[in-house]
Amino acid sequence: MAALRREAVMEALVAGGIAVEEEVLDTHLAQAQALQAEHWRRGEHFDPPRAAIQFADAIKGLEGVDRERVLSAYLDAGEAVDLKLSPGASETVATLAAEGVQLGIVCDVGLTGSRHLRAVLERAGILHHFKGWAFSDEVGHYKPSPEIFRHMLDQFELTDGDTVWHVGDLKRTDVAGARQAGLVPIRYRGIFDDTSDAVEADRVIDQFSELISPAR
Repeated sequence: MAALRREAVMEALVAGGIAVEEEVLDTHLAQAQALQAEHWRRGEHFDPPRAAIQFADAIKGLEGVDRERVLSAYLDAGEAVDLKLSPGASETVATLAAEGVQLGIVCDVGLTGSRHLRAVLERAGILHHFKGWAFSDEVGHYKPSPEIFRHMLDQFELTDGDTVWHVGDLKRTDVAGARQAGLVPIRYRGIFDDTSDAVEADRVIDQFSELISPAR
């Protein structure tokens, strides 16, 4: 996505006749991304449009129509790109939904907004399986804030005694946040294994299929 974003803004700058050295361009892109990452680490909300503005403000002489073109290029880069789902994710989601399990998404958005992430899930054929949504750029909170989990839970039909799992890969955000919100944290390490010293989840899985009954 970073490469696509770079290509898109470069084309927008060229179209507007704005000359920017590639080294300078890369520096400005890196600074905007680093600013978003720092806010995420601190748990302070920072949505993609703010990163785009940070980048555009750093380009000398960028204004008017050219500025709007660059902002759009930054935010919409990779809009039609199909990201690769984790192995077994599609099958597991479909199976759980067929079993009547209510499924939701709690997502810390980086520089790709929720509108595009939903489009990815739609093209992957799994969007319709989800009942609840909580994207940080819409809710205004990152995990581990309880607010983002509550936003998703409010869209479920729950009764006293129901168990809600949260499956994620990061201990600081996913595990700690789920536990604080009263959910059962499950850590998926099939793609990335968080080996930090933070508190571990109640259960650790290597394959999404481990969530399907009777294994669960």
